Amino acid sequence: MAAEEIFNRVEASIKNIKPAELDKAVNDALKEKLDLLKVMDKMGAAAVELGERYARGEVGLPEVLVTGKMLTKAINTLKPHFPTLESQAKKGTVIMGTIQTDVHSIGKNLVSTFLTNSGYEVYDLGEDVPAQKLVEKAKEVKADVIGVSSLLTTSMLYIKDVVEGLKANGMQGQVKVIIGGASVSPEFAESIGASAYGENASKAIGIVNKFMAEKRA
Repeated sequence: MAAEEIFNRVEASIKNIKPAELDKAVNDALKEKLDLLKVMDKMGAAAVELGERYARGEVGLPEVLVTGKMLTKAINTLKPHFPTLESQAKKGTVIMGTIQTDVHSIGKNLVSTFLTNSGYEVYDLGEDVPAQKLVEKAKEVKADVIGVSSLLTTSMLYIKDVVEGLKANGMQGQVKVIIGGASVSPEFAESIGASAYGENASKAIGIVNKFMAEKRA
């Protein structure tokens, strides 16, 4: 079975909101020993597209909720097949959260899962998280990175408060801020003083790895 065919089925099943088809595609990916990071990137891309359709009023909240359940089940199916890293030294500490007024979690959950399975200690604070709470948690656990997700244009404006909160607490430069989600862009990240923009799960993880390598150098 061709790998690209399975990847396309993963993406199509989410776009078309077909739970049984996603289950089969994920299991076929495991059977064929495909790159799980690419599988989850396909899931994330399709989920972002669905979120954009929801923002445009093309699909309703019930469809978004069904998709969330589909992805949660798929992630739980994939999790046991990632390398066990418990015996390895912790790579770093990351705080994750969807910024306040936004309750979308799919992309954030994908990144959190991959960071955890890549050896990072991840504190996922959930959705609708105030900027102050992200900063306070980072200070409490001496985090290296804060990852902030935003799907809505109304919520993205609050991300700047995370950057400002780090400045106010003397943590600017010590804690990197990575942003992602349909409403943000590299240009927006630069405009608010965020450290980087992660287009998808694999790129976000690559950015975190780069930051930690620089920190250890």
